[in-house]
Amino acid sequence: MSKKALFLLLTVIAAVVVLAWLLNPVVLARFYLTPPIAAPKAQSPKKAPQGKPLNILIVGLDKATSINGPPRPAPWHSDVIMLVRVDPVGQSVNCLSIPRDTRVYIKVYGLGKITHAHAYGSMPLTIDTVEQFTGIKIDRYISLDYVVFARLVDMLGGIEVNVPKELKTKYFDFKPGKQMMNGRQAYVYINNRSEPMADIDRIKRQHYFFNALLENLKKHASALDLARFYYEIRKNTDTSFTFSDTAQLAVFAGRLRFEDVNVETAPGHAEYIDGLSYWIVDQKTLKEQESRLFGSI
Repeated sequence: MSKKALFLLLTVIAAVVVLAWLLNPVVLARFYLTPPIAAPKAQSPKKAPQGKPLNILIVGLDKATSINGPPRPAPWHSDVIMLVRVDPVGQSVNCLSIPRDTRVYIKVYGLGKITHAHAYGSMPLTIDTVEQFTGIKIDRYISLDYVVFARLVDMLGGIEVNVPKELKTKYFDFKPGKQMMNGRQAYVYINNRSEPMADIDRIKRQHYFFNALLENLKKHASALDLARFYYEIRKNTDTSFTFSDTAQLAVFAGRLRFEDVNVETAPGHAEYIDGLSYWIVDQKTLKEQESRLFGSI
């Protein structure tokens, strides 16, 4: 199984699926004895039919004030928004990344940036906004504080990242080529939005970073390290995944090939409206993209 495919599944279910591939069954069984984190809604999610595609919303939040500091008080914005379709029968994973500055209609609040939906109404309003914007019904969600990945870097003692082009930030200058990053450097690298394409460029850098993180996990992490990483991610995660979902996806991950994984970004262009920068999605192209990635809507 490709390290790139593993990276995507790491994001999908907060390292559970990665551990399903990296750890032996005896160690993994211990994790399955821990019940899934409860969803914020009172009712339990409906059981996903076995073999049916599952639409998952992944949200990365801006909770952290620093890498090791306490989280800032709510409300939090969603810095990463990704809609993922896992198809066990078709043996595929299709991902649609929605830039945080995408201009959408938010119920009650009107037009605004999609990142604000979580600040206004947490996950319920975020889910509603994404469903209304895309026309895609969301089956499960997972939200996590993205600073956790920077903490993993420090737990590994730093990682080597191949930087494709120079990036100058307030705190660090990243030169092109391979370079070692500690957790703080990694956090700045994956969150900086100072480039001309802002969130679009940041999404690309996140892909470079996660590839490097996963490669380091595969090469250097022991089973004990992976257990520590799992719990670090889990305590920073909120999800509506059930025990059954996790077990089924773990089996699915073991059969997945890199060519079965597809990642795309919602098409559009940057535009200033009333002094604010937005990502304006091309609706016609988006619908064609959704039809290809998610099937009939």
